[in-house]
Amino acid sequence: MIGYNINNITTQKSVTEILKFFASSITKIFQQKLAGLYLTGSLSYNDFDISKSDIDLLVVLIY
Repeated sequence: MIGYNINNITTQKSVTEILKFFASSITKIFQQKLAGLYLTGSLSYNDFDISKSDIDLLVVLIY
């Protein structure tokens, strides 16, 4: 997540809090094995609808 300000990743405060928690937890769990965490789907191209959209993330690990 280097280069991104996760505090401004979405206009939905509740979604931002979920993403911050997830990113922090994944970083603690996998530490040096974490190669990247990528946001995909509707949230990544500004088509997210909080009433019906899900959050799509891709976690890439080095093993």
